[in-house]
Amino acid sequence: MTDTATARSIVAGGDIDWQPPIPGAFGSSFRLGEWITGPITPLFEDWALTRLEAAMHAWHRETVGQPAPLPHHVVINGWYFYSLAWLPVSTRALLRWAPTLLPRLLTDPRRVAPVIPPTAHFGIDLIEREWREEQLPRFLETTDRALADVESAPVEDLPGLIDDQLDAAGEYFATITAVGGAAYKFEYQLARFYRRHIEPEIGGSYLDLLVGLTRPAPPPSHAVETIDWAHPTLGERGERQTAPAPDVAGLRAQRVEREAAARAVVAGSKRRSGRLAGLLARAQHLNAVREEQMREFTRAWPAMRRALARLGAQLVEQGQLANADDLHYLRRAEVTDAMEGHSSSVLPEAIEARRNEVLESARLVPPAYTGDLPWLFRRILGMVASDLGAPETAATELSGIPVSPGTATAPARVVLDADAFDMLQPGEVLVAPMTAPAWTRLFALASAVVTDGGNAFSHASVVAREYGIPAVVGCVDATRRLASGQRITVDGTNGTVMLAH
Repeated sequence: MTDTATARSIVAGGDIDWQPPIPGAFGSSFRLGEWITGPITPLFEDWALTRLEAAMHAWHRETVGQPAPLPHHVVINGWYFYSLAWLPVSTRALLRWAPTLLPRLLTDPRRVAPVIPPTAHFGIDLIEREWREEQLPRFLETTDRALADVESAPVEDLPGLIDDQLDAAGEYFATITAVGGAAYKFEYQLARFYRRHIEPEIGGSYLDLLVGLTRPAPPPSHAVETIDWAHPTLGERGERQTAPAPDVAGLRAQRVEREAAARAVVAGSKRRSGRLAGLLARAQHLNAVREEQMREFTRAWPAMRRALARLGAQLVEQGQLANADDLHYLRRAEVTDAMEGHSSSVLPEAIEARRNEVLESARLVPPAYTGDLPWLFRRILGMVASDLGAPETAATELSGIPVSPGTATAPARVVLDADAFDMLQPGEVLVAPMTAPAWTRLFALASAVVTDGGNAFSHASVVAREYGIPAVVGCVDATRRLASGQRITVDGTNGTVMLAH
């Protein structure tokens, strides 16, 4: 974490400046950043991210009155950083919120309730029901229709088809953030309750109450390793996601036993018993809902990638591009100009330079935050670290957010992208930038998981709990500081990674 606008890191022998190009605070693994495991290509940043964010924030503005000043993101050294200006953690942000939030709080309090931790339980069921009964069917219909039309649509109509899919996906993702945000609030409250009232009596962690909630499902063909358009979906790779299933019955039995022990500790207090029951029910339920939502988010990707492939092929035929994949290194305005026949003598050089920039940026590991973080946000981060994480010791190589309990000692395997999936051997510790649904089969092989980014409700967190393997996320630079073959001990209960001797 950084407190100033001069974030720097030492990578591959160089002093890398992560200072944002504009004032503000930014996070590399917030919201859409959780789905981006590497540097981003120009077309995806300029077209997809911009439109996804606009649709997401439009939903939040309409639903709860949440303002979000532009720009919604910046790119630093090729990496995506999401603006935190919408968070109500500064005087300026609170003043922006008041004119839109207060009227909605008076007229539709249940929609606003999930934003506020103490009242989240009053409205999250409404958001979930609307997602399940209205938004999800509408989203599935929209994406299925695009997939059916993408081959026959005139090439000139394909940009509009892509825009429609991005708008639908951005709105869909907004619901993920709403449910995920409420889930995080419940889980954090459960963690604090457990640490204060239960841990002193029986030890363990609140995480013991969240393992084995659902059976892992094979990821769908539209699953991705990262949402950047330049990377193929699982179906396009032709991979079959077959992996041993975890001992779900055993995990559930362990969880039920720990639940009974926790309930027994507070049985003498009606208030505490009720509080534990409510927090536990909501945290367990939303764990499952979160993964259910995430599975469908990238349904639009096959149609969009096919549309882009057709656009690239058309520009190759027109002599505008040498290869269809070069399209990813253009910006949208350049695509439009090329489609209209406006050639540019600098286009080939620009494409090659941008491709090289992405390759160079892949050597870097971005910080979790950069810019001027508001004091209240720094305080919240400190509280979360105290309540969910563990203090570093002399033996600690890395620390992060504990998200799936237990310990495992095994060789590390650093996996940066899908091309290296087959490098992971059974029993090794998966060390990754972050994970998305296409990574799921690796969890069946791994003895533990460590990631640079993520939080309690990122993909790695939820799936590690399904498989019952230790996991620590949000370590910032695990993929740089750990090496494949290095024997490490992962403590998913306390959030530490130590070298094993």
